[in-house]
Amino acid sequence: NPSNFTMAEDYSQAFSELDALWLMLGTILVFFMQTGFAMLEAGIVSPKNVQNILLKNIMDASIGALCWFVLGFGIAQGSGTAPSFVGGSGYILNNEDFDDGTGYAYAGWLFQWAFAATTATIVSGAVAERCTFTAYCTYAVLLISFIYPVMVHIGWNVSGWASAWREDTLLAGCGLTDFAGSGVVHMTGGTAAFWAVFFLGERRNKSPELPGYAYVFQLLGTMILWVGWFGFNGVSTLYIINYGQVASKTMVCTVLSAAASAVTCLWGSAFYDKNVTQVDEHITVRLQNATNG
Repeated sequence: NPSNFTMAEDYSQAFSELDALWLMLGTILVFFMQTGFAMLEAGIVSPKNVQNILLKNIMDASIGALCWFVLGFGIAQGSGTAPSFVGGSGYILNNEDFDDGTGYAYAGWLFQWAFAATTATIVSGAVAERCTFTAYCTYAVLLISFIYPVMVHIGWNVSGWASAWREDTLLAGCGLTDFAGSGVVHMTGGTAAFWAVFFLGERRNKSPELPGYAYVFQLLGTMILWVGWFGFNGVSTLYIINYGQVASKTMVCTVLSAAASAVTCLWGSAFYDKNVTQVDEHITVRLQNATNG
C-alpha cells in the first residue's frame, strides 16, 4: 500500500530528526562544561592568572571549532579502508557528506566538536600558571587538528584499527570498547597534559593564597561539570529512539559515581588530613571514570 509506505518514511524521518535533536541537546550540555572548567580553574589559580586561564578556555572552543572544521572531523570520522588510522572524507563540512535530510550528520559533527574541545581543556588546567598563551594555542591546534582525531578514528570510526564497530578482524577479538571517551578523550587529553607538565615542571607557587570567591568558583564549576556530564555520558548512546533505557541507566551511573566519590572523599579527608576542600576534585575524577560505560 503506497500510503503505508509513505507513513513508514515519515516515521523514519521523524525518528532520525529526534535522534539529531538528542545529539544537539548533548552538544549544549557538553559545551556548557567549558564554563565549568573555566570556573573551576579560575578558582584554583592566583588572581593575577585568572584572565589568562579564562582566555585559554574560550580559545579551546574557538580554535577547536576551526581546527575540527578544516581537519579534525575528516580525520576522525571520515570513511576509510579497514584497518585505518585517518579518514578520507568529511573535511570542511562538504555538503555531499552531511546533507542527509534529517540533520543527524551535522548534529554528529557538533557533538564530536564538543568532545574535541573538552580534550584540549584537560590540558589547560594541567599547565595553569606556567605556560605562555602562544605555546598553549599551538598545543591546542596540534591536539585538535591531528592527535585527538587520529585517536577517535582508531577507536570509534567504523573502519578504525582498534574500533569495536568493525564487522570483522577485531583487535584482540573484541575491539576497543569505549562508551563515552574514557580512553579516546580523557586518556588522550591526560597523556598530553602529562607530557606538558613533565617538560614544564612544577608550579612555582603550588599553594597560592586564594581570595574568598575562589571557593565559590570551584564549587560552581564542579556542579556545572556534573550537569554537563549527563550529556557527555548519557548522550553517548548517539540515539534516543530505542535507546532510552541505556541513556537513563547511564545517567543514573553518572549520578551515583559522583555522589559516592563526594561522600567517600569527605569521610576520608575528615579522618586523614582534616581537609575537606578537595571534594570537588574527586567528583570530577569519578565523573571521568564513569565514561568507561
